[in-house]
Amino acid sequence: DFYRYFKSKLNPKIFEVFVKNPPVWIFIFLLIFCFTNIYVLANDLVYIYTKDPSIFYPVSDLNAFSWVQKNLDDSSVIFAHPVSAGHFLPGFSGKTSYVGHWVETIFAAEKLLYQEWFFSNNLADAQKIKFLAKNKISHLFIGSSGSDLKFIPDKKDYLTEIYNQENIRIYKVDFNW
Repeated sequence: DFYRYFKSKLNPKIFEVFVKNPPVWIFIFLLIFCFTNIYVLANDLVYIYTKDPSIFYPVSDLNAFSWVQKNLDDSSVIFAHPVSAGHFLPGFSGKTSYVGHWVETIFAAEKLLYQEWFFSNNLADAQKIKFLAKNKISHLFIGSSGSDLKFIPDKKDYLTEIYNQENIRIYKVDFNW
Protein backbone atom coordinates (compact mmCIF):
# COMPACT_ATOMS: atom_id res chain seq x y z
CA ASP A 1 0.00 0.00 0.00
CA PHE A 2 1.34 3.39 -1.10
CA TYR A 3 0.43 5.16 2.14
CA ARG A 4 2.18 2.68 4.44
CA TYR A 5 5.25 2.49 2.22
CA PHE A 6 5.89 6.23 2.38
CA LYS A 7 5.09 6.37 6.09
CA SER A 8 7.80 3.79 6.77
CA LYS A 9 10.38 5.49 4.50
CA LEU A 10 9.92 9.14 5.39
CA ASN A 11 10.70 11.09 8.54
CA PRO A 12 7.40 11.51 10.46
CA LYS A 13 7.55 15.33 10.24
CA ILE A 14 8.17 15.24 6.48
CA PHE A 15 5.42 12.67 6.11
CA GLU A 16 2.97 14.94 7.93
CA VAL A 17 3.86 17.93 5.75
CA PHE A 18 3.81 16.17 2.41
CA VAL A 19 1.31 13.35 2.67
CA LYS A 20 -1.34 14.78 4.95
CA ASN A 21 -1.32 18.25 3.43
CA PRO A 22 -3.47 18.45 0.25
CA PRO A 23 -2.25 21.92 -0.77
CA VAL A 24 1.29 20.55 -1.02
CA TRP A 25 0.08 17.76 -3.34
CA ILE A 26 -1.84 20.24 -5.44
CA PHE A 27 1.25 22.44 -5.69
CA ILE A 28 3.46 19.48 -6.70
CA PHE A 29 0.89 18.36 -9.26
CA LEU A 30 0.63 21.84 -10.78
CA LEU A 31 4.40 22.27 -10.74
CA ILE A 32 4.92 19.06 -12.70
CA PHE A 33 2.08 19.40 -15.21
CA CYS A 34 1.89 23.15 -15.74
CA PHE A 35 5.39 23.41 -17.16
CA THR A 36 4.39 21.09 -19.98
CA ASN A 37 1.33 23.18 -20.76
CA ILE A 38 3.30 26.41 -20.60
CA TYR A 39 5.84 24.93 -23.02
CA VAL A 40 3.11 23.80 -25.43
CA LEU A 41 1.38 27.20 -25.32
CA ALA A 42 4.66 29.05 -25.85
CA ASN A 43 5.48 26.78 -28.79
CA ASP A 44 2.04 27.41 -30.30
CA LEU A 45 2.54 31.17 -30.00
CA VAL A 46 5.86 30.88 -31.83
CA TYR A 47 4.15 28.96 -34.65
CA ILE A 48 1.36 31.54 -34.85
CA TYR A 49 3.63 34.58 -34.92
CA THR A 50 6.17 33.11 -37.34
CA LYS A 51 3.46 31.61 -39.60
CA ASP A 52 5.47 28.39 -39.74
CA PRO A 53 4.81 26.85 -43.18
CA SER A 54 4.64 23.37 -41.71
CA ILE A 55 1.54 24.49 -39.80
CA PHE A 56 0.14 27.33 -41.95
CA TYR A 57 0.09 25.93 -45.47
CA PRO A 58 -0.22 28.51 -48.30
CA VAL A 59 -3.80 29.24 -49.35
CA SER A 60 -2.78 28.90 -53.00
CA ASP A 61 -1.74 25.29 -52.41
CA LEU A 62 -4.95 24.59 -50.51
CA ASN A 63 -6.95 25.96 -53.45
CA ALA A 64 -5.01 23.65 -55.77
CA PHE A 65 -5.71 20.68 -53.48
CA SER A 66 -9.40 21.53 -53.68
CA TRP A 67 -9.17 21.66 -57.48
CA VAL A 68 -7.47 18.25 -57.48
CA GLN A 69 -10.26 16.84 -55.31
CA LYS A 70 -12.96 18.09 -57.69
CA ASN A 71 -11.27 17.44 -61.04
CA LEU A 72 -9.07 14.34 -60.85
CA ASP A 73 -10.17 10.70 -60.74
CA ASP A 74 -9.86 8.77 -57.51
CA SER A 75 -7.43 6.44 -59.30
CA SER A 76 -4.98 9.32 -59.89
CA VAL A 77 -1.47 9.01 -58.47
CA ILE A 78 0.16 12.40 -57.98
CA PHE A 79 3.90 13.06 -57.82
CA ALA A 80 4.32 16.29 -55.86
CA HIS A 81 7.09 18.80 -55.34
CA PRO A 82 7.98 19.92 -52.71
CA VAL A 83 7.64 16.85 -50.54
CA SER A 84 5.43 18.77 -48.09
CA ALA A 85 2.82 19.09 -50.86
CA GLY A 86 2.81 15.30 -51.05
CA HIS A 87 2.27 15.15 -47.30
CA PHE A 88 -0.84 17.30 -47.36
CA LEU A 89 -2.29 16.36 -50.74
CA PRO A 90 -4.00 13.08 -49.70
CA GLY A 91 -5.55 14.67 -46.61
CA PHE A 92 -7.03 17.63 -48.47
CA SER A 93 -7.96 15.95 -51.75
CA GLY A 94 -8.48 12.28 -51.01
CA LYS A 95 -6.11 11.39 -53.87
CA THR A 96 -3.00 9.20 -53.75
CA SER A 97 0.39 10.85 -53.49
CA TYR A 98 3.47 8.93 -54.66
CA VAL A 99 5.51 10.34 -51.76
CA GLY A 100 3.38 11.26 -48.77
CA HIS A 101 4.24 11.48 -45.12
CA TRP A 102 7.19 9.19 -44.41
CA VAL A 103 5.28 7.19 -41.78
CA GLU A 104 2.42 6.51 -44.18
CA THR A 105 4.47 5.84 -47.34
CA ILE A 106 5.86 2.41 -48.12
CA PHE A 107 9.58 2.64 -48.98
CA ALA A 108 9.54 6.35 -48.17
CA ALA A 109 13.32 6.80 -48.11
CA GLU A 110 13.67 5.25 -51.56
CA LYS A 111 10.80 7.30 -52.94
CA LEU A 112 12.33 10.50 -51.57
CA LEU A 113 15.52 9.69 -53.47
CA TYR A 114 13.49 9.22 -56.66
CA GLN A 115 11.77 12.53 -56.04
CA GLU A 116 15.14 14.24 -55.61
CA TRP A 117 16.43 12.64 -58.82
CA PHE A 118 13.32 13.48 -60.84
CA PHE A 119 13.02 17.16 -59.94
CA SER A 120 16.73 18.02 -59.58
CA ASN A 121 17.57 18.10 -63.31
CA ASN A 122 16.06 18.49 -66.74
CA LEU A 123 17.82 15.45 -68.23
CA ALA A 124 17.08 11.74 -68.68
CA ASP A 125 13.58 12.06 -70.10
CA ALA A 126 13.50 8.43 -71.29
CA GLN A 127 14.24 7.19 -67.74
CA LYS A 128 11.74 9.65 -66.27
CA ILE A 129 8.98 8.43 -68.59
CA LYS A 130 9.76 4.82 -67.60
CA PHE A 131 9.73 5.83 -63.93
CA LEU A 132 6.33 7.55 -64.27
CA ALA A 133 4.85 4.58 -66.15
CA LYS A 134 6.28 1.97 -63.78
CA ASN A 135 4.81 3.77 -60.77
CA LYS A 136 1.49 4.57 -62.51
CA ILE A 137 1.96 8.28 -61.83
CA SER A 138 -0.78 10.17 -63.65
CA HIS A 139 -0.09 13.77 -62.56
CA LEU A 140 2.70 16.08 -61.39
CA PHE A 141 1.92 18.72 -58.78
CA ILE A 142 4.38 21.62 -58.54
CA GLY A 143 3.59 23.56 -55.35
CA SER A 144 4.11 27.23 -54.54
CA SER A 145 7.71 26.66 -53.46
CA GLY A 146 8.55 24.84 -56.68
CA SER A 147 9.93 27.89 -58.47
CA ASP A 148 13.52 26.77 -57.81
CA LEU A 149 13.16 23.57 -59.85
CA LYS A 150 15.83 22.53 -62.30
CA PHE A 151 13.23 20.27 -63.92
CA ILE A 152 11.27 22.27 -66.52
CA PRO A 153 7.91 20.54 -67.06
CA ASP A 154 6.72 23.03 -69.70
CA LYS A 155 9.32 21.70 -72.13
CA LYS A 156 8.32 18.04 -71.81
CA ASP A 157 6.25 16.38 -74.54
CA TYR A 158 4.91 13.85 -72.07
CA LEU A 159 3.39 16.49 -69.74
CA THR A 160 0.32 18.63 -70.38
CA GLU A 161 -0.42 21.55 -68.07
CA ILE A 162 -3.97 21.32 -66.72
CA TYR A 163 -3.80 23.83 -63.83
CA ASN A 164 -1.81 27.04 -63.43
CA GLN A 165 -2.88 29.47 -60.74
CA GLU A 166 -1.03 31.43 -58.09
CA ASN A 167 2.34 29.90 -58.99
CA ILE A 168 1.01 26.33 -58.69
CA ARG A 169 1.07 24.03 -61.67
CA ILE A 170 -0.44 20.60 -62.23
CA TYR A 171 0.49 18.47 -65.21
CA LYS A 172 -1.16 15.39 -66.66
CA VAL A 173 1.27 12.66 -67.68
CA ASP A 174 0.63 11.63 -71.29
CA PHE A 175 2.08 8.26 -72.25
CA ASN A 176 0.66 8.42 -75.81
CA TRP A 177 2.94 10.97 -77.44
